[in-house]
Amino acid sequence: MIVAACYCGQRISTGGGNRLNMNYCSQYCIELKKKYGEAATEMRQRKPVLIVHCEWCEAEIEIKYGDSGGSGGKHTRTFCSNVCQITSSKSCKRNDMNRMRILRILNNNEAMAASDISQILSQTSNQERFNMDKISQLCRTLKKWVKSEGQGQEAKRYSLRHDVWPRGFLKQIIDRRK
Repeated sequence: MIVAACYCGQRISTGGGNRLNMNYCSQYCIELKKKYGEAATEMRQRKPVLIVHCEWCEAEIEIKYGDSGGSGGKHTRTFCSNVCQITSSKSCKRNDMNRMRILRILNNNEAMAASDISQILSQTSNQERFNMDKISQLCRTLKKWVKSEGQGQEAKRYSLRHDVWPRGFLKQIIDRRK
């Protein structure tokens, strides 16, 4: 499941700010691949500045190639500031951040089994362990965004319903019951 090198040639580190992206070295590479497709490798050499949106307040964020920018790095950012990240954490209920992590994993990978998702989350979480039952339960609560294919817990695979990652996605997850 874990790939040794990104399409750009960089080693994939699953620590720090890139803990959930198993096929890319950074958020920058993910966004570059989405924007330019097969030409992403060539565009990487030009190092264009990319615009993404904060998962909480929907503000525009510039991400740059190799811009470490301290903890996690600006090339792996999903929030515009620490304030947004802290506000979102405080607004989340018990499993909202886990739901968001599952959606991030599915956004950057093909359809995955609950066992693969639980393995990734268990490797990246310091506080809790995830089993297949918990992942299946969390995916069932995300029916609006996640579809399941196959029968039985072992054969069932989860994927996103939409190709577009909406702005302010974390707020939508928190407000899903309204």
